Amino acid sequence: MFRGRKIGVILLFAGLVVFLTGCGKTKQETKYYDSNFITAMETGMENRWKLQDNEDKKDEDLTKTDYAKWISTEKKQVVDYRNKKFKDSKLQELAITYINSLDDQKDALKYFGADDFYDKWEKAYDKRTQAIVAINKIHKIKVPEKYQSNLDELLGNGKSVNEKVRIYTFSC
Repeated sequence: MFRGRKIGVILLFAGLVVFLTGCGKTKQETKYYDSNFITAMETGMENRWKLQDNEDKKDEDLTKTDYAKWISTEKKQVVDYRNKKFKDSKLQELAITYINSLDDQKDALKYFGADDFYDKWEKAYDKRTQAIVAINKIHKIKVPEKYQSNLDELLGNGKSVNEKVRIYTFSC
């Protein structure tokens, strides 16, 4: 009889532990990274522009290293968002496109000094600026006033590329 009571107490205790453990768990909310990505993107572009400003002051020809620093500085801010969850799936798709375009610009550096380097660079730049235009439509990109003209240049190029794509699509 004493043995049955011992087993009953042990089962009651085990059941209580399981019950309390289960009650302690709350449903975990999904974390979305939409606004974090936008902030990181803005920071990355601003950091890139700071480097470019420093290069402009040197009044020397740009080197492969200069281009590589610009890309890595910008990409460092956004690369982790490639695998993050976004509430807006279109923004997530554009974030990946944006990051991939930075990779494409880095890949173009293999051809630095060759005749077709600028063609490859511009193709990746066009893809990047198209993504920036689309992202800006979803969430307004904000940069310090000092860099607004830089952002305007990117947006202008992206809009121009989009227009060329539309004209080409209609004429075919």
